[in-house]
Amino acid sequence: MFGWKRKAKEIKTDLIKADNRKLLKAVVGAGIWISAADGNIEDSEVQKLEKVISSNANLKIYGAETTNTVNQFEELFTNSVRAGRLEVRKLLEEIASDRDEAELVLVVVLDVAEANGNVGDAEQAVVNEVAKILGLDASKY
Repeated sequence: MFGWKRKAKEIKTDLIKADNRKLLKAVVGAGIWISAADGNIEDSEVQKLEKVISSNANLKIYGAETTNTVNQFEELFTNSVRAGRLEVRKLLEEIASDRDEAELVLVVVLDVAEANGNVGDAEQAVVNEVAKILGLDASKY
């Protein structure tokens, strides 16, 4: 009798996932980009990225898919920083027109940049580039 409610909830979740998948990739990609900015993707930065995602209502629904996406971007940036930047730039351009999504990405980038206690020059350069692509002013966040 109540099986249809459960199925309806599953369908709704699947639709939300499909709608927000670009956002997940943009958040993860930008988070890994900032992590790789100093030449070393630190565990503290990746853990911060995963914590921020798991606490966001629009992103926590992805569960294991988040870990897979993080692993894919880590591998991409480890093998080719240029290819990683190119991929993330494209994702950021796709979501830039949605201010809420753009702000979320920038805030995550800032949180990840600060995860190890300081923001170096290379990380600040990535923050500024991400903000520029998104049409935002990083200093306001």
